[in-house]
Amino acid sequence: MVLSNEEFYSKLNVIYIESNQTTAKYFENILKKTFNKVYLFDSSKNVFEYFLENKNNIDLIISDMQLEKGVRGIDLLNKVRDIDEELPFIITTGVLDSKELLEALKLNVTDFLIKPLGAKSLLDSVEKICRTKYYEQTKAQTMKNLEDIFEVVNEVAIVSKTNKNNEITFVNKSFLEVSYYLETEVINKKIDLIVNDKNTLQEILNTISQGNTWEGKVKNLSKNKEEFYTYLTVIPTKR
Repeated sequence: MVLSNEEFYSKLNVIYIESNQTTAKYFENILKKTFNKVYLFDSSKNVFEYFLENKNNIDLIISDMQLEKGVRGIDLLNKVRDIDEELPFIITTGVLDSKELLEALKLNVTDFLIKPLGAKSLLDSVEKICRTKYYEQTKAQTMKNLEDIFEVVNEVAIVSKTNKNNEITFVNKSFLEVSYYLETEVINKKIDLIVNDKNTLQEILNTISQGNTWEGKVKNLSKNKEEFYTYLTVIPTKR
């Protein structure tokens, strides 16, 4: 099951670090309306330890650049990146320093927001990050569903896979039994080795190149040059 955007967001947990109590309370209330939990810190003290203990349950970190004397948000980002290279991390700052920006970019900062910060600016950034995470999850779930379907179909149907160059990369036992080929004789060969209908093959390629599924009857040619027909379903996938 794939969650909707709102359901997905409502399950995410956020660490929010802001030294200004008024700003912190304001944005904490806004973030709590969207996310499952918002863990508020007014300094870097204990933040990294908390992250280490709960890293599998943290989905986003939002940190002020200037935390306390001698400690910056980039310093925390650097520590986090030693543990997790992909965790979304937003830095907010009142002063745009090109050296700090470059440093943050090298550490794969997700966004760099300039204060004074409006609610819309922060929420737009958070929304963009969450949308990306949501689509990644949706894609992963879709691919898993396709793999599950493939496993079932593989047991009861003639199955083959091809790459973007129309070269055969996989055939199942039923395919080999019907075509009389050995697996070594078809792997890495063009699909027209089997499909003996140029017009239909071109129609298939045109259809799947647009991301659409093709279905229909296809004339094939076995190893011993005997024609046989199959009702074919071709599903394009992206990896």
